[in-house]
Amino acid sequence: MTKGIAVDGMSKTNRFLAGFRPVLEALVIFLTLNFGVFVVLSFWPHLLGWLWLSADRPWGIVTSVFSHVDLDHISSNIVGFVFAAVLFVLINLNKSEKTRRRLSSRFLLLVFVAGFAANLLQYPFLLAKLGKSSYGASGIVYGSLGIVFSCALHDLPSNARFIAGQRRRLRSRKKKQSVFRLDPNTLKFFSSVLAVSLVISLLFLVIFDIGSFLNVAPEVDVFAHGVGFLIGFVVFTGFQLFNIK
Repeated sequence: MTKGIAVDGMSKTNRFLAGFRPVLEALVIFLTLNFGVFVVLSFWPHLLGWLWLSADRPWGIVTSVFSHVDLDHISSNIVGFVFAAVLFVLINLNKSEKTRRRLSSRFLLLVFVAGFAANLLQYPFLLAKLGKSSYGASGIVYGSLGIVFSCALHDLPSNARFIAGQRRRLRSRKKKQSVFRLDPNTLKFFSSVLAVSLVISLLFLVIFDIGSFLNVAPEVDVFAHGVGFLIGFVVFTGFQLFNIK
């Protein structure tokens, strides 16, 4: 009986997260490469100079996004990426498995493209400023946030209509009936409210406190943050608008 319950519980979990496997793959790739390089650099920190992005290290366009030597630096980027991945899953729980899989596949591809592309666009500026260097996964992290924002913004009209409809239905229910039931509508309502709240929060932050959003501070690569976010947002929005598979 115990085994049956465990299997049933696992089956429900699989159905609940069906279609999001590419997001898990993105997490595994991100964590494995970042932790792996961090361990190597912990023993041989001088190797960072060969991995970072600088005028004489063009391969850093790829290698720098997985390079950290400071525990706080790698921890903040890991937390940021995991947070973005979880948000992506939560705001898409109301989608079909097929749609989840399509969106998740785009997420898997674009988070890394955003990081590499941000470095590629930054490289000409480093050529003009010899001696400057950059490293860290911030471009990937902000690229993932751009993807999440694009996804939530694209669904804003449909989510707003659904929330309004649910509110009217809730008002029409009798008091004896349970308002909070774990059913598809409840799940979709939660996902829709989260997506709408995310759009409002990010717009408010970008408009009124862009410095905090981009984490402007000394020795922080703000270029990678801003460009990574824009690449993730613009490319994912293009996929959505033109329905590119």
